[in-house]
Amino acid sequence: MMSAIAPPYVQNNGMVKPGVPAADRPFEKNLNIHVICKDCKEFPPNLVEEFSSGDIVCGSCGLVLGDRTIDTRSEWRTFSNDDQGNDDPSRVGDSANPLLNGNQLDTGISFSDGGSGRARDLHRAQNKVTHDKSTKSLLAAYKEIGAFCDSTNLQKNVADTAKQLYKSVDDAKAFKGKPQEVIIAGCIFIACRKCNVPRTFREIFAITKVPKKEIGRVFKALEKFFSEQGQAAVAEIVNSGSIANANAGYTSTTSTKAHDLMIRFCNNLGLTHNLIYISQELAERAAQKGTLAGRSPISSAAACIYMISHLMRQPKSAKEISAVAGVSDGTIKTAYKLLYNERTALKKHAKNEGDVDTPATEQSAITQENKTQGGAPNTGAQEGKYFTEEEIEKLAAQLALMTLAAERVKQKGDPKIIEEVERRLRNLHLSFEKAKAFSIARREQMEFSSASGSA
Repeated sequence: MMSAIAPPYVQNNGMVKPGVPAADRPFEKNLNIHVICKDCKEFPPNLVEEFSSGDIVCGSCGLVLGDRTIDTRSEWRTFSNDDQGNDDPSRVGDSANPLLNGNQLDTGISFSDGGSGRARDLHRAQNKVTHDKSTKSLLAAYKEIGAFCDSTNLQKNVADTAKQLYKSVDDAKAFKGKPQEVIIAGCIFIACRKCNVPRTFREIFAITKVPKKEIGRVFKALEKFFSEQGQAAVAEIVNSGSIANANAGYTSTTSTKAHDLMIRFCNNLGLTHNLIYISQELAERAAQKGTLAGRSPISSAAACIYMISHLMRQPKSAKEISAVAGVSDGTIKTAYKLLYNERTALKKHAKNEGDVDTPATEQSAITQENKTQGGAPNTGAQEGKYFTEEEIEKLAAQLALMTLAAERVKQKGDPKIIEEVERRLRNLHLSFEKAKAFSIARREQMEFSSASGSA
């Protein structure tokens, strides 16, 4: 006699109660679907799921018991077909690529056929028939753009932007007389500017080997072409009765400024973030004052870095900066002399704008080179408070506490309060660096004076 086994959970009047015997349960219809082979009638059934065909087959007699079975397993992706010896596990094709022409629904032939090699020949023949010349040209151009961007460590969004620009040129069949390499160089140059990572003509020449003059010519032509194309697109939208989006047209790129190059140059030189900020501030003031008018942005950026690095006690020689910026050390020193001669005017210009003074002593950036030659450090006849190392450490601790307090204030979300706190905190940072630089310079002057007196 078989005893009833209580199931772990049964339903009674809509409530689930554990451990109720089956005999006390009301009759319920079994809604479970049992698939049993009609010919074999084996229980439990010997079922085999063929995911390749989507069928459920009896493993004993081969009778198909179900079709169109959904495979719930994870999908496989195939990255290369070069060394495949077995079946391709991938069951889907590539996703649609908006950078290519057509609907991209061509039939593909797999490489794997048991090792006879016939499928490889069929694959090549199929590609020759289905792939048109325009698609091959686009793929070759995209491959070059990706290689150029990877070689100079540009982000993926820069490469994608350059590809979109190139496709616009290719779709319009413009610049037919221009070589493909020249168009690619111009698209990369514009893409760098649009993604806020500008590169100079010299840097684009270093990776593409296209002459700088040719890059400049094609850049101007591409800017004109994209502007006309954007205006035509906006006019078409307006004529259709729709409202043109602000991003519908093409926005011309602005010229590269010196402060745009500061971050990359300073990072390559291993300089601190505070020095980068002050160098950018000096470059902006010099541009507003016109101190380096007529100089290239690279020369201006290099001269500002050269000056501030010595003032901030992180000296970099002109040769080190020239190796990063790509200009001669003589050009850097010439531009630096212009900055040094106008240092007083730059300070007054800053005060008229309500800004704090730059952390600068009247020490020349050549001081470090004079020290190596045995000369006395020229700190100038400044008068100010002298801070010891302990006092500087205390000031740094107080500044850190004020920074934390400012972060708490920023959480309130009032724009006016946040703007005022950021301005005061920035002024405190600059004042601290100024006092620190002045104290270090005065200490070195005192040590030099004592050494000279003892001699």
